[in-house]
Amino acid sequence: LSGSSTCAPYGAAFSTVDSAPFDVSNKPLSLAAVYVTQTQERLEPPRRMLAGTVFTAGVRLLDSSAFALGSRPYNVRAVAVDRFGVRRPEALTGTTLQKTSTDLAAYDAGAAVFTDLALLAIGVGWKVKFEVESICLPPRLPNCTLLEFFPLAAPAVMVPSGADSLIVLHAMPSRLLFAQQPSLFTQGEKMAVPPIVQILDRFDNPVTCKGEVGTSHEVTDSDFIKTRLLPCQDLSFTAPGRFKIRLTLLPGCANPIGCGPDDPRADVALSGTPVAETITSFAEFPGLTMQSAAVFNVLSASVTLNGGGSFSVSSVTFDSLSTDFDLLLVEACPSDSGSSVPVALQLLVPPRVSGVFKRVTV
Repeated sequence: LSGSSTCAPYGAAFSTVDSAPFDVSNKPLSLAAVYVTQTQERLEPPRRMLAGTVFTAGVRLLDSSAFALGSRPYNVRAVAVDRFGVRRPEALTGTTLQKTSTDLAAYDAGAAVFTDLALLAIGVGWKVKFEVESICLPPRLPNCTLLEFFPLAAPAVMVPSGADSLIVLHAMPSRLLFAQQPSLFTQGEKMAVPPIVQILDRFDNPVTCKGEVGTSHEVTDSDFIKTRLLPCQDLSFTAPGRFKIRLTLLPGCANPIGCGPDDPRADVALSGTPVAETITSFAEFPGLTMQSAAVFNVLSASVTLNGGGSFSVSSVTFDSLSTDFDLLLVEACPSDSGSSVPVALQLLVPPRVSGVFKRVTV
């Protein structure tokens, strides 16, 4: 110990001494709570947001005396939980694992702050759960686990708390998808399975320009989307928020064997209604026909957004078959052994004759 002397205000002498260094550590981990900044801001995600919106959130760990637990580091993981209470880690992106601050002199002691989180899947009832995952205290406890400090369930905090939840709405329209590919045509007849095209955002959420139907906040959510997404403000269609999808036929070949870049294109056109407005993000095209035969055809779907911008997608290839008979084909013949067959008995190999439609020719 060391000491020093000086004079007191009234002439009496006194001395001070310094002790040996010592540590101050927290009591056992007990609780996780939403982090509140020095400006009294609660670091929580917004209650309503578009998919992909980046937000900041934070939690602070407390010991059993309700002090910020800054003497030991802990790992805290953020995970998305849907309305059914099911963990959905794929729905939350960003740095989802953070270590708590161990600076006892800092305001954020015991806090883990997440600065780049984003929910990608639309829906109501979302929550973000922050769970204490592990701790590590080398060299004093090199193999320590959470259970050595907290023998019960690991502390966690659900944000928002109680019955409150997060609402995630779709982002900007980004691409088209053939939800149902075009099927085989028979010349002059309607396509048996009409193509269906869907419009999606960049996270593959369906674009509807409205909130979830049937919820108490459907109108509020719809207004939220429309004020933030310019494509959802187009009033030129029969119903605001719909998108007009257009189909274009890319003719295939008249050659049934192949369809190379130098092969002639078939003289074929698409009849019906190749333009449709989306309903709940889907646009269906019933009644399409092709009057001529061709193979390796492709449909191209495109959309132009309000405020500019457009994108398109191509279907798989499909054929339009002729309805003209070309020949009859005997696929199986009766036995030609020369032996007679009693009338009451069936031929061992019954004859089978098929009609063959006329092949497409060059």
